[in-house]
Amino acid sequence: MTRAGKCSQDERAMLIEINPVPDGSSVTTNFTYENYLKTSDDESYKLLDGELFILPAPNTAHQYVTMKLGARYDMFIEERRLGVGDSAPTDVLLSESDVGQLNLMFISSEQDGMVTSANVTGAPDLLVEIGSDANAERDEILRRNLYAEHGVKEYWMVDPDARTITVLILGRDDNGEVTPHRNGQSLNSRLLEGFSVNLDEVFRCHPGLGEAEEYLICQAPCKSKA
Repeated sequence: MTRAGKCSQDERAMLIEINPVPDGSSVTTNFTYENYLKTSDDESYKLLDGELFILPAPNTAHQYVTMKLGARYDMFIEERRLGVGDSAPTDVLLSESDVGQLNLMFISSEQDGMVTSANVTGAPDLLVEIGSDANAERDEILRRNLYAEHGVKEYWMVDPDARTITVLILGRDDNGEVTPHRNGQSLNSRLLEGFSVNLDEVFRCHPGLGEAEEYLICQAPCKSKA
């Protein structure tokens, strides 16, 4: 199965065959966005500096955190008409050799021309990545530098297992302020002025996150109404 609407009939006949490799592994190098579009829809990929990586399927904790954080994030953006909020699996095309599907993103109204029906072409103002993949040291440094180089202003790294969100203020000359937020603390955004969310609201009430006692407390009101 190919990426719908992105390959011509002739191109589909030349789909790239990729042998199975462990999730998160690089499967080939010197890839471009044109090559990326010919990969199968049966897998998710990212393209970093011309290296194609297979992405692991997100687990339930990842999806829960994406939903909780995304709901607060989207509401804030829409109520203030700040621009466009989007999420994976939208392709973000930073360059011909750097393509990803970011969990959450914000594109300001000044830049909303980069949003097309097919993808986002250019650097969003703010990117959010969720999951253990965001904590691989080599990958983290590469992406942090890459996002800064292309003009991303703010980057959030969310680790559901550690129950932390690290906010990085990026710049072209240096990667500046780094602020870790832990469970119980409130996250504030420099770019989205006025946005705030307590990490308890993001990480609590999922059986795969935190202590069992917290999950039972969250479930108690629901059970008492049953």
